[in-house]
Order: sequence, then C-alpha cells, then structure tokens
Amino acid sequence: MRLQQFLELHIEQMKVCFNITNFDIGIQRGETSNQMEISVDYEYLDAGIVYDKKIIRSWKDKDTVRILKCLAHELTHILTGELKTNHKKTECTFYDERATEHISRLLYRLYTKEMNEIKTRST
Repeated sequence: MRLQQFLELHIEQMKVCFNITNFDIGIQRGETSNQMEISVDYEYLDAGIVYDKKIIRSWKDKDTVRILKCLAHELTHILTGELKTNHKKTECTFYDERATEHISRLLYRLYTKEMNEIKTRST
C-alpha cells in the first residue's frame, strides 16, 4: 500500500469513529510548517490536509503509529476549531492546541481499539 492510499483509508475510517462523516476531507503532499496541517471550511463542511516530508520519512521508517497520531490530531481540529471563532487567535492558540492534542489522544485510543476489535471479529 502507498502512503496516499494509507492516509485516505484511515481518514475515512477515522471520520466514522470521530463522527465527522458529514465533512469532505482531502489530503495531499505539500509544504507545511508542521508535519501535517488542516484547513477547515465549516460553512461547506470541507477540509484539506497537507502533509510534508516528515510524514514521508515516517512512512519509510514504517512508523505508522506516528502518522496515525498526527492524522488524528489534525482531524480533531474539525471538532475543536469552531471553539475559537469568537476569540482573538493569539489568545487561544495555545489552549486550542492543548485541547486538540488531548482530545486527539483519546480519539486515537478509541480508533485503535475499534480497529483491533474489527480485526479480531474478521479472523
């Protein structure tokens, strides 16, 4: 499986687990200041994720856990992003990232548990 296929597959599965199936989410390689970045359009329920060479390096190193944790974090921004719409960006960036990371870790655990249960049932 290629990296792009891996990411698209897990986006679709995480959308179900995170209850964000109403969003159309695309992903592509590009330049970013982080490993991954998401932009979300809440009006049109659309999101785009960009990943960079650090994710490609993780893929080559077979570090899929790191990739999935990054993906979970970015998708969690869909859930937490609207919290900051009524505040100045500088006031809540730290709190937004901290809350997003905390929630993404919980959702990642839920996601991996769900995937393990599916594997167990199918064997």
